[in-house]
Amino acid sequence: MNKKQKAGAAKPKPQENKRTPEKAGLTFSEKKRLAELRRVLAGNSKEQAKPDTAQKTITFKKMYRDGICQVADNYYTKMVEFYDINYDLLEVEDQADILEEYSKLINYFDPSIKFQLFLFNRQVSEQALAEQFDIALQEDDFDDIRDEYTQMLKHQSAKGNNGIIKSKYLIFGVESAGYREAKSKLGNIEKDVVRNLNNIGTNARGLDGKERLRILHEYFNQGTMEPFRFSFKELSESGKSVKDYIAPPGFDFRYPSRFKSGSIYGSVSYLDMIAPKFTDEMIKKLLDIDDNLTLTMHMQTIDPVEAIKMIKRALTDIQKMKIEEQKKAVRSGYDMDILPTDIVTYEKDTLELLDDLNTSNQKLIKMTFLITCYGRTKRELENLTQRVSGIIQQANCNLRCLQYLQEQGLMASAPIGCNEVGIERNLTTKSAAVLVPFCTQELFMPAPAIYYGLNALSNNMIMADRKRLRTPNGVILGTPGSGKSFSAKREILSCFLITKDDIIVCDPEGEVRQEVA
Repeated sequence: MNKKQKAGAAKPKPQENKRTPEKAGLTFSEKKRLAELRRVLAGNSKEQAKPDTAQKTITFKKMYRDGICQVADNYYTKMVEFYDINYDLLEVEDQADILEEYSKLINYFDPSIKFQLFLFNRQVSEQALAEQFDIALQEDDFDDIRDEYTQMLKHQSAKGNNGIIKSKYLIFGVESAGYREAKSKLGNIEKDVVRNLNNIGTNARGLDGKERLRILHEYFNQGTMEPFRFSFKELSESGKSVKDYIAPPGFDFRYPSRFKSGSIYGSVSYLDMIAPKFTDEMIKKLLDIDDNLTLTMHMQTIDPVEAIKMIKRALTDIQKMKIEEQKKAVRSGYDMDILPTDIVTYEKDTLELLDDLNTSNQKLIKMTFLITCYGRTKRELENLTQRVSGIIQQANCNLRCLQYLQEQGLMASAPIGCNEVGIERNLTTKSAAVLVPFCTQELFMPAPAIYYGLNALSNNMIMADRKRLRTPNGVILGTPGSGKSFSAKREILSCFLITKDDIIVCDPEGEVRQEVA
């Protein structure tokens, strides 16, 4: 072996798998990922982790005594309750006046105010319903009659839906830097909203914090019907959160098309409004359902200037499509006036919408219409959902389930004022006002109250204590043989069995001689 071969043999071979030295520092993507991890560890991630308790699922931060709810860092809401009116009994002209006033209420809200219409049908407990009709015994010779009269009242209640309480609320919210600023803004808005509702003919009032929490408790605990026990004084002493008093035992969102709140099943769906026009019959039929049901309409007006620009852009796109179709017609050798039906329809509807926004007192409104059905079993939930779907299909619309969005839908349906569903439909003021939330005014006062018969429209019981009314006087009017004397005798009997009032009868014709003898 020569010297060159020895030198070559002594020289070590380079390692093929030797790693190259790492670069100093991090790349841009690595730095971005590291910053995201730091935000997650600090609790400031934009994508918050899923809530691990029922309390964390409820989407608001704080409830104040005066009824102002802090939903987000700079977003606050207030809630107003309003009552039903006899809309169905009015003539067509009077109904048109109601729709006109309701349109003014919708147009009152500017783009900075989000508002939510919350229509709540829920079942009361059997114990509370029994307490309404039970007549206290007075240990005299008429206790047997009182027991029989109580059974008659319970039998009459089974004919109607007096086990279902129907309430109507309006929630509105604004962006504010803090609570004081929000209180000033919401206070002024509340006064204007109540005044507009009074112009419609309904009574309205703002709710305080405890009343709002009671409604949230009834909303989240429809399966248990547990009584609501809460006071802000006990809250400060116990160190609990207000959510501890309203949250159910737990939520279950494992299934894509339904959820479970406590022991009751539920499903949130949205209204796919594909009909060209709406009528007021759909809302009436939905509210007539005697079961646990909520209707929620989130609305926000669009700035008129921006709305007109948006419609003009859509019209420009349609006209471009029209020109392209006309060019194809010329190249193919047929009449250029022959256009696809869809393009002609879209152009006509867009021009009409643009004319309404320019000449009429119309606004463009973003609406999310949610319907939440409940059932004690899966079968009850399916039956109620099918019934609601049938009513909606009669109005040429569809009921679409919020697949994999049940949690967001449940919170958006709640009377909080938060909407994270992201499914919207643009409507004009006229189209939105047709979904008027009024049907039939009920008279059902808490006990002690006297039974006056059944409502001819809703078939619900009429229970009233005239002494608690602003004007307790009463007059019975009717044609001969319609039952005026019978009504007076029944009221005398009810007053005798339920109250300890003195009864004075002025009877020139001696019609009630046998009853008082």
